Order: sequence, then C-alpha cells, then structure tokens
Amino acid sequence: MWAWRVYSTKDSSSAWKPRSALNPKCLTMRTPGERKIKSDLPPFGGPIFPPMRGKIPSWLLIGSLILTLTVGFRIWYFTPSVAPLTPAKDFTATAPDGREFSLRELRGQYVLLDFWGSWCAPCRRESPELVQLHRDYPDQLEIVSVAIERDSSAWARARAQDARLWPLQAMDQSSSLRFLDGPLSDLYGVNQVPTSFFINPDGLVLGVNFSFADIREILDQQ
Repeated sequence: MWAWRVYSTKDSSSAWKPRSALNPKCLTMRTPGERKIKSDLPPFGGPIFPPMRGKIPSWLLIGSLILTLTVGFRIWYFTPSVAPLTPAKDFTATAPDGREFSLRELRGQYVLLDFWGSWCAPCRRESPELVQLHRDYPDQLEIVSVAIERDSSAWARARAQDARLWPLQAMDQSSSLRFLDGPLSDLYGVNQVPTSFFINPDGLVLGVNFSFADIREILDQQ
C-alpha cells in the first residue's frame, strides 16, 4: 500500500510517500472498515446524538423546581443575619431583676449569646450543659440568655426549673412562636432555637452554634 522513497536532503534522511501521489486512482480506494465508519456518520450538519424518544414529564420538572426553591428558602430563612467574624449587634434589654444592660458593656470578656425558649424541648435539654459551663468559667464567660416568649410566667418557671440563675437574661416578646418575630430575634435573624453566638472580647462573633466542647477549648486556651 505504501511505497518508500529516499530523498536527498541536507542530512541524507529518508522519508515516505504514499502511492496515491503516484497513482491518482488510489485516492478513491476505501477499505471495508472505512466504508462502514462512513455509513455510520450522520450527514453534515446533522445531530451527533439521536433525538430523545420521550420528553421529561412536566410534573417531574415542576416537582424539581419546587424542591429546589424550598431547600433554598429554608437555607436562607434559617441562616442568622449575623455572620462569623462580624461585629455583634448591640442591644439594650431588661434583666429579670429590672436592671437594664447592654451587650456593649460586656466588651473585654467572652460572651455566649443564647437564644432559647421555655417551650423549646432541645433548649431545655441543653440547659444542664449550659449551667455547668457557667459554673466552670465564672470569670471568663458571660452568658446572655434571650428567651423568645409570649408568656413571661412560663419563662420564669423554666428559668427556675432549669437553674438558669445567671443575671443577664431577657425576654424577647414575640407574637408568634412559629415565626419568632421578637425585636432581638429579628435583630440577629434568629428563626429557630436554640441558636447561639459566641462573641470574643473585641465584640466580634467568633461563630454561630458552637458546641460546648468548642467553647471550652477556646476558654481553656486563655
């Protein structure tokens, strides 16, 4: 099929040249394999892949769209508006003894801003760990508990039952326990409880919903 010819070059190298250059009829020759491949190719400009035999059902497309929107909305809705490594938003609140306090006056020490509710079972379950944390780090950590409530008497009972005895506590009056529309929960974008913000002595939010083990590790390094 191929004829070899030696050409005189500067380096006396050899090169090959196909017979088609010698015999023009070779240009029209095709092997069976080449003919088969050519017959399988689509016409010029035609689709490479065959068209789908069926369409995706409209209910599947609509369901996928609804699922995507629902997941995206939940991520947006339940993400607090105060992000890590941003300044904590200051507020003034009234403690159970009637004294007013602000978050700004706690600069210089670590603060755990804890949003909870007497009606929230997960919040009540973590109360013993929170109480122990307060006992173990009395000079290093201030706990500020914000209870999202509609009834102040339920808040008072829950504080007594769970031994939440630290002084810096406040009630965030909410008209709905489903949507949590109190002024402090709105300020921090809290739409579910428990939610906590761990704040460093400079007033920056180090993280949201740190575990108690993470908080202890940070405080132990001080």
